[in-house]
Amino acid sequence: MRVLAIFLVFLIAGCASIPLSTMYNLWNFDPWSSDFREWRAAARLPNSGTQELKPQIRMKIESWRDGDQKRAEDLFVLLPTTDPADVGPLAAEKRSGYSVKAYRIDPKDYERLAALRARVLASKKASDKMHGSLTITAAACGSGGENLAKGAFLISTYLLVDRKDGYNPLLVDYDLSEALRKAAAAPKKDNVCG
Repeated sequence: MRVLAIFLVFLIAGCASIPLSTMYNLWNFDPWSSDFREWRAAARLPNSGTQELKPQIRMKIESWRDGDQKRAEDLFVLLPTTDPADVGPLAAEKRSGYSVKAYRIDPKDYERLAALRARVLASKKASDKMHGSLTITAAACGSGGENLAKGAFLISTYLLVDRKDGYNPLLVDYDLSEALRKAAAAPKKDNVCG
């Protein structure tokens, strides 16, 4: 089975496609002081072809200091959630022919995130000039890109970092069809989804 790896950086890199209202809401977002147990991501995907692609939503946090040759990278696979508090606010994003799913950080990763937070906060206190980035990515882990219907494969993604602000749209109706077909035709395999 061919493994497709399609990465979309939904936050930070690609700000040109992020709605202004989202940029405003995320402007003062501090991942080191907010409650990561409340963070949610969501994706609206076409019903046709999505099952074969087996989407996987991930969060990557990179941190580095001035002069570092390599960035420290922490990757977290997000879990689907059906909690009404998580999916309810997405009701307005539903549309015919699409499914909207919410994802959360795996509770087994809370300790690792807390350690990362402690490391970054200690570095800030020491004035080490720590920098960082947070990205939400989607990967297609299954085969099936070659069987996609002709036409657009529109996806939308959302990020919730504070319940009072609700979900922030990151990408709206981004067409992945060309990237999926290219990945399906590529001979190499990727172990992204392990």
